[in-house]
Amino acid sequence: MKKSVFLCLISLCVGLFPSLVLGNAIYYRAPGFDIPNGRIAYMGCYYSPLRVHANGSDDHYLVPKQKEIFGMNMEEPYFTPEKIQAVNETNQGLQDVISETGLTMDPVPFNEAYQRALLMHIFSPEKYLYNPGIGKFCGNRPFALIVVIDYYADFSSSINIRESQNGLKINYLNRRSIIEKDESVFKNKGRQRAAALELFLVSTLDGRTLWQCNTISTDNGYGSGYDIIAKSLIGSAFNNMMKR
Repeated sequence: MKKSVFLCLISLCVGLFPSLVLGNAIYYRAPGFDIPNGRIAYMGCYYSPLRVHANGSDDHYLVPKQKEIFGMNMEEPYFTPEKIQAVNETNQGLQDVISETGLTMDPVPFNEAYQRALLMHIFSPEKYLYNPGIGKFCGNRPFALIVVIDYYADFSSSINIRESQNGLKINYLNRRSIIEKDESVFKNKGRQRAAALELFLVSTLDGRTLWQCNTISTDNGYGSGYDIIAKSLIGSAFNNMMKR
């Protein structure tokens, strides 16, 4: 009886709220760092999409498959935006959040070479030393923020960021996300719109990562477009960064 009532409640929620949004976010804050006290130079978005792992697997990757009947595709091809669309929409979402929250953040001219140099240092600080020219490029503002677009496309089910491996919590400090199929009870089935981002706030003095967010969200397509999903991810991330 209790199980039947529980299943009825789930069905009712799905009926009332057809656009179900799932995902997760993992945060890091450096010891001794509170919130950014000073202006932040925004270095823009870097488009570097990741593959989707099978749940719990390191080397098995999933590719969205169309629904087929008698060998015929019954769906439109899975949508993958062009790089320029993903970057422009994510940048616009960030600018909207800045306007709405009043953050002191200043965009700097787009420069992919400086973006790559900073990310190479973030992901391999022992191998790639911090280039102090980045601080000068950022107008000597004390902080720089850069965003990496991990995923911005359709997928055939809900996906999330892997949180543990072999029973241990994954430390994502200065690491790319591991995106995998969501096998949770409340997973969304069928085609999903998905956006995944990594946000890094670094000190322009020494390139140290002060705050980091690895985040992802999926939507079954009845409600949000990619731009809305990305904006929502950024808004939640900034709330965490500013301890709101």
